[in-house]
Amino acid sequence: MLDVAVARARILEKLSPCGLETVSVAHACGRVLAAPVVARLSNPPVSVSSMDGYAVRIDDAQEGATLDIIGEAPAGHPSSLTVKKGQCIRLFTGSQIPAGADTVLIQENMRRDGNAVTLLSGGKAGQFIRKQGQDFQKGETLLPAGKVLTARDIGLAAAAGHVWLTVSRRPRVGILATGDEIVLPGTRPNLIPL
Repeated sequence: MLDVAVARARILEKLSPCGLETVSVAHACGRVLAAPVVARLSNPPVSVSSMDGYAVRIDDAQEGATLDIIGEAPAGHPSSLTVKKGQCIRLFTGSQIPAGADTVLIQENMRRDGNAVTLLSGGKAGQFIRKQGQDFQKGETLLPAGKVLTARDIGLAAAAGHVWLTVSRRPRVGILATGDEIVLPGTRPNLIPL
């Protein structure tokens, strides 16, 4: 009889790599990554607001101050507005931070009256801003080769601009069952007392 370790070693020395294939991210879960995933873009691509509120200059963010609303920056659209002294711009979660602004004050801490807001409390420089590239930078290696891909990894690869991933081909495995004692499932074995 052949020792298990010897049998395993003989099998492994006969194996060869299965090769590589490219699959869509939608079909890559559970596959082994053959090449590292490198970010094709930065995320977020620009500095954005993490809350609904107003983009302001920290120098103007004093409790009781009144600021003029000079416009609105919708989420997902570039902003061409610039915040100057005594001004603010209405923002939403995901809105680009306009030029001149360095802080976001949440709407719950403001009282709006027409085209002006009064600050009910001050703020801290940089608060509620997700900086450009805060999650990852273009060119950054996000996933190493050899990693078994999870749903989280697939989401990360997609967010980094990947539609296709290079993975190892799945091995083809066959099972050969032999012997008189092997029977189909549900069949009663022929038991012979020894």
